[in-house]
Amino acid sequence: MFVGFAASDRIFDAEHEMVLEDLVLDLLQRGFRRSYLRENIDAVAFFLDHARNASNLTFDAAQTGQCVMVNRMLHLYTVHGYSIIVYPFDIEPNSTTMPPIVKDPVCDMDVDPGLSDYHQTHAGQTYHFCSAHCLDKFAAKPDHYLGGGVKQETLVRTDVEYTCPMHPNIIQIGPGMCPICAMAFEPLDPTADVGPNLELLDMSGRFGIGAVLTFPVLVLAMGELIPGLNIASFVPPNVSVWVQLVLSTPVVLWGGLPFFQRGWASLITQNLNMFTLIALSTGITWLYSVVATVAPQVFPLAFRDEYGLVAVYFEAAAVIIVLV
Repeated sequence: MFVGFAASDRIFDAEHEMVLEDLVLDLLQRGFRRSYLRENIDAVAFFLDHARNASNLTFDAAQTGQCVMVNRMLHLYTVHGYSIIVYPFDIEPNSTTMPPIVKDPVCDMDVDPGLSDYHQTHAGQTYHFCSAHCLDKFAAKPDHYLGGGVKQETLVRTDVEYTCPMHPNIIQIGPGMCPICAMAFEPLDPTADVGPNLELLDMSGRFGIGAVLTFPVLVLAMGELIPGLNIASFVPPNVSVWVQLVLSTPVVLWGGLPFFQRGWASLITQNLNMFTLIALSTGITWLYSVVATVAPQVFPLAFRDEYGLVAVYFEAAAVIIVLV
């Protein structure tokens, strides 16, 4: 939608200039032409179809604030597919003579009932639409659009066939996990509307939290290999192992829970796969490190350093979980 404000004595000249000289120019050209617009045009706002906010405001806020609204017939044009309304100004913007603005129940766009040609009465109430397209949608399914706001255009299908990307001979209705390799099923039809990928959302959350917790564990464990960084002077070794235990435990047990579940399933079904390897390697590494931290005295003296500590590998377990 295109809206302009012009002095009433030059309204037709203003309309002509705004439509033919401003609307047809691109954004950069309009920027150069702003200083050449007639002095009786106080503001020009350019709205694309279904846009909620102005994408171009020709004049500054002070000039726009000088504008007042209509007391004469609105002038409606259609140029290059856009609806143009030119408001001459003589009265205050908050005047009660302004037409009420309502929401299109389909696209949630602001609609002026006095200007729209698309209306539909349902259950005793009249609804107004921005276009014939929205009107047709509403007429087909009125109850679908009367909950308020923009509605979901398509329903998620529940009859979609899924298959394993590694074993395409396995097909089932709905999502699941491959009984052989334990990978998540994917829709057989890539274009099927099956809603959000819940596994991706879940793994993304686990990855984000796991990465934040793993970074300090990696620094504590490998900091001595960084030139010029004497990590032991900041965090004593007997404290460092406990910090690593606390930070890595949620990464391994919570972040890696899907891997342990699939690894256990592979043992039960005797279909060993990569999740078997991940679960065993990270689980044993974490468990060994916990014992070494909590009870280092159970290890032979040869395993202990000058502080009486046994080497731990929390960072290895956490990093594997995060990267996988």
